[in-house]
Amino acid sequence: MRPGRIRDGDFLILDGDAGKVIVRPDEALLERYRERQREAAERERLLARLADVDCVTQDGCRVTMLANIERPEEAEDAVRAGAEGIGLFRSEFLFLNRCQLPDEEEQYRAYRQVLEILQGRPVTIRTIDVGADKILPAQALIPGATSALGRRAIPLQPGRARDVPGAAAGAPAGLCPRQPADPAADADAAP
Repeated sequence: MRPGRIRDGDFLILDGDAGKVIVRPDEALLERYRERQREAAERERLLARLADVDCVTQDGCRVTMLANIERPEEAEDAVRAGAEGIGLFRSEFLFLNRCQLPDEEEQYRAYRQVLEILQGRPVTIRTIDVGADKILPAQALIPGATSALGRRAIPLQPGRARDVPGAAAGAPAGLCPRQPADPAADADAAP
């Protein structure tokens, strides 16, 4: 059978590390992947034991461990894994895979959920970073929003400029939207 032909009922292996799908693997290959699953589970188990251990270099310098998240639900996993805060909440993922932009209330609930889970730990929210690599289905509704250089935060929402910062400013725990000293430099520095 030619590669790429998948029939109803075929057994598949989805190898996310290698970025490939294996159709109808033989028993030996299937066993190798089962072994990889067992090894990954063991690594996770061992790493979980380190969640409450302080991060300190050999020369005694303490390192603050922060997690990056894309969805509010990931905040719980981050705390459970030992994160001391959220280094970057990529809030553009609230806007992806949908035909309508989220309103201020929906954003507020997402930010509030993360802040409540973090219980006073630091949280940095990046307000929308979309463009060539992340396209919003709703961008088709916004004139000029298809720039290859991307669009960030408020310019993406004409007529709705208060939604993102309004949602962030209204969130609990003294959330204060960070204002870069040089917005152009900050836009270039964003990952």
